[in-house]
Amino acid sequence: MEARFRAVMTHIRQAHLLAAPDLAYMDGGGATLVRLRDAFLPELAVLLVLVIHTALTYKGLVDPTPWLARGGGDNLQLSVAGWYAVLVSAPIFQFLLGLSLWKWLLWVIFALKLSQRNLKLIPTHPDKHGGARFPQRHPASLRADHFCGLGGNWSNLALRHPSSWCPAEGFHATALVVIVAFVALGPLVFFVPRLAALRRRGILEYGILGQLHSTEFHQK
Repeated sequence: MEARFRAVMTHIRQAHLLAAPDLAYMDGGGATLVRLRDAFLPELAVLLVLVIHTALTYKGLVDPTPWLARGGGDNLQLSVAGWYAVLVSAPIFQFLLGLSLWKWLLWVIFALKLSQRNLKLIPTHPDKHGGARFPQRHPASLRADHFCGLGGNWSNLALRHPSSWCPAEGFHATALVVIVAFVALGPLVFFVPRLAALRRRGILEYGILGQLHSTEFHQK
C-alpha cells in the first residue's frame, strides 16, 4: 500500500498535477494513511471479530466429510483435520481477507481525498481521462482472495458432494463478479463528476477552436 501511494504521488509530482498547497495536503494525508495501515488497533479489531465469528459459526465451517468431522448439528464431532481447518486454515484466510478489506478502505479514502484536490486535468490528454488514469493502478489482491476461496469451495462440492452441486451456484459467481467490479472500480467513481465536467468543457472549447481553424483554412 505504501508503494502504491508513493507511486501515485511520484506521478503527480512529475506531471505537475497539483499546486504546492494541494501537494503538501496529499503528502500529509498519505503519511496518515500509512500510519493507519501499520497501526495495531485495526489488526486487533479484525482479530477480535474473527475470534467471535469462529466461536459462533465454527460448525458451519466444516461438513461431515469423514476426514473433517462425524455427525452433524449439535452432535458434530471434529477430527484433528477438522479442528485444524477451524482453528488454523480458516482463521488465517479470514484474517488476511480482513486486512485486505482494511487496506482497500484506506485506498478508498486516498482516492476520495485526491479527487477533492484541484487536479490540473487536460481534455486532450492521450490517456482519455484528462491525465487522471494513474489511480486505476490500484491494489487488486482482494479479487484473488475471493476467487481462490470460491474456487476451493466449489471444487470441494463438485468432487466430494456431487449431489449438492447445482447450476444455481452460478448466481453466487455473478454476485461475486459484481462485488469484485465494485471493489476494483468503486474508488474511481469519485473522479467521475470532474471528468464529466472536463469532457463537456473540452468539447465546447476545442469545438470552438476547431470551428475557427476550419473557417480560416476554408477562407485561405
